[in-house]
Parts: sequence; C-alpha cells; structure tokens
Amino acid sequence: MNYGCLTISLSILALAVLSHGANLPSNKIVENKSLEHCFPVLKPILKHFIELTAAVDTTNELNKKINSLSGTIKDLESKLAIAEVQLKSKNEAINAKNDLIKMQSQLAAASSKDQDILIKLKDEQIADSKANINDLKKQLLSAEDQVKNVEDVLKVKSREAEDKTKELERKDDIIKLKDYEISHLIEAMKNKSDETNELRTQLSATDTEIGALNFQMKSNFEKMTDKEFQLLTCIATDSCLAGCPSDIYKIKLPEMDLFEAPCNSSGWMTIQRRKDGSVEFDLDFKEYKDGFGDLAGEFFLGLEKLHRLTKDRPHELFIKLGLADESTSYAHYDSFEIAGEEDNYLLVSVGDYSGTAGDALSELVGSVFSSVDRPNPKDCVTTNTGGWWYSKCSYISALNGKYHEDGKCPEFTGIRWITWEEDNQASLTFTEMLIRPKSQSCL
Repeated sequence: MNYGCLTISLSILALAVLSHGANLPSNKIVENKSLEHCFPVLKPILKHFIELTAAVDTTNELNKKINSLSGTIKDLESKLAIAEVQLKSKNEAINAKNDLIKMQSQLAAASSKDQDILIKLKDEQIADSKANINDLKKQLLSAEDQVKNVEDVLKVKSREAEDKTKELERKDDIIKLKDYEISHLIEAMKNKSDETNELRTQLSATDTEIGALNFQMKSNFEKMTDKEFQLLTCIATDSCLAGCPSDIYKIKLPEMDLFEAPCNSSGWMTIQRRKDGSVEFDLDFKEYKDGFGDLAGEFFLGLEKLHRLTKDRPHELFIKLGLADESTSYAHYDSFEIAGEEDNYLLVSVGDYSGTAGDALSELVGSVFSSVDRPNPKDCVTTNTGGWWYSKCSYISALNGKYHEDGKCPEFTGIRWITWEEDNQASLTFTEMLIRPKSQSCL
C-alpha cells in the first residue's frame, strides 16, 4: 500500500468534511499533482463519503422534522389537558345544576304535602271548634235552667227568712227576760264566791298543816324502815354478820361517824382491795388514816377505822392474793390488831398463820405504819411507794405498792408477798384484805 497516498487522501477527506460542515462548494477541485497520483485510491473512499454525507443530510432533515413534530405533540398535549380540565369543570357544573333541580323538585313536593297536612289540621280544628261550641250551647242552656231553679229556691228561702225574723223578734224578748234573771243569779254567785274564797284560804292552811304532817310521817317512816331493815337483815351496827347478802353496809362504831364498808355473806368485811390500778395508792399518811378509793373497786378502808374495829374485839385477818398468770393463794391470821394514831398505827398483833401463800406478815409485828410523807425513820429511810408496815427495809410484804398490770416491776417497787412469789421483779395483780370478829351473833 502507498502510505503517502493514504495520508493525502485522509487529509483531503478531512478538508472535505470540514468544507462540507462549513458549506463550502463541493465542486472545487484542489489542484495538486499528488491528487492525480492518489485518485484511483481515493475514488472509492470519496464515493462512500459522498453517500455518507447524503445519508447524514437525510438524517438531519428527519431529526428536524421529528423535533418539529415533538413540539407540535407537546402543544397538543397541553391543549388536551386544558380541554380535559374545562370538560371536568363543565361536568361538575352540570351535576351541581342537576342536584339543585332535584332538590327544588323535592322541596316543591314537600311543600305541597305540608300544605295538604295543614289544610287537614285546620279542617280538624274547625270540626273540634264546632263540637265545642255545641257543648257550650248545651252547658249554657243547662246553666240557664239552674239559674231559674236557684231563683225559685231563693224566693222560697226569702219567705222562710221573713218568718224566722218574726220568730227571732219573739225570742229576743224572751232573751231579755232571761238576761235580767241571769244578772240576779250572778250577783248571788258573787256573794257565794266570796264565801268560797274564805273556805279556800282555810283549806290552804289545812293543806300546809297536812304537808308538814306528811313530811314528819315520811321521815318517821324512813327511820322506822331503816331500823326494820337493820333488824330484818340481821345487820349489826359495829360489824358485818354472816347470813346477810353481800353488799355495802353502814357501820356505826362508838365515838365515830357512820361509815360504809363492803360485807359478804360469811360476815367478812373487806378493808383493802387491789385489782386494776384504777386508784392511786402513793398517798400521804392522812389519806391512809381516813381511807380512800371506791368501795366497789380499789380502796383502803382507813387506819383509824381498823384501829377502832380491832382494839376491843379480837378479829381474824384473811388475805387473798393473785398473780398475772391467774394463779391464786391466801394467808389467814387469827388475831389482827393495830394501835391508834398516837402510836402511828403500829401493827400490834396478827396471831397464828395458816394458808398457802406463806407468812409474810408476822415479821412486821411491832412496825409502825409508813407513808411517802412519813417514812419509818427507825427502820428505813426510804419505803415503797404505798403505805405499809415496813420492817428494817426487808420488803417482805407490801400490798399497797405501785400497781403493774403485766405483773412485772423494777425491784422493790410493786405489790409484794415474798413468801409466795420470791422474784423481786414480780408484782401481784390482785389483793384483798378481809377481817371479821372471832365471835358474832344476830340481833
């Protein structure tokens, strides 16, 4: 192959293409000697190039036509969309108009129907009104008849009233006569009233005398009843007696005011009781002397009463004891006596012991009674909180100590009977001291 010719041919081809793109004349011939030498080689290529150029021109024309058609299609599509929107709006307007026409038709039909109903109601009201008018006419006729009847009755009553007026006039004369008679009777009754007032004054004085007599009779009756009760129930004036019902009785001792004490049917008198801590026993000497508490509950009868009861007549002493676990015990002494106030109510005697609780009292004989304001200076500077016969601080017994419901206490501060319960931190929850004469009889 001749490469020089090929190179020249390609250059000419390029120029031809450029000249074609630049719309240069296609029939211009480049004069060159080399072209003549290369023409046989370029001829087929040039031919093919000319064909390609024609095809390109055809393609460009087609592209221009296609682009033109695309623009036309787009315009048509836009116009079609606008037409569709307008058509839709028209359809909606047509539908709204149809709905309006339909509604107007319904309203017209309903209005016609309502008018028919109103006409029918009016007809019914007219018929009812006519019926009511007829009824009223009937009632009016009936009322006219009644009025006529009443007028007839009134005429009759008027004649009767005239007759009664004449009769009343006659009776008025009779009444005047009676008034005259009554005035004379009133005068007579006034005179009687004065006499009656005098009698009432006399009766009032008599009633006062009768009231005084009744009061005197009632007082005498009460005194007599109390005396009869004493005799009937076999109650002595200085002690409790066996066979009498358990109750609180009045006791009268020589040179002492009347006092009350609980007695049981066996003749025992309760002089002290502890059971629930409801009464405070941490009291002064004077209160122990006079006595305190509730005779039906917790109480101490009083040292002076015990002295008067035991000084001239031998008494037994019975002591009941109880613990928090409900166990019980007792102690009995056959000769109980205490001295008077001048000896600080010294424990004179208790006699012989018997029982189940042990003897925790005999050791205290000869001890004076101590209280928070009057401790025993000979035996102990400090005593338990409640009054008792303490001996040399032994704390062997103390039935008037501080009450502890659970039965537990600090050492030496509770209710104690050490010969039965040796624990110094235990406290009794029940005590009762009772006395009775060794010999007794009914009046």
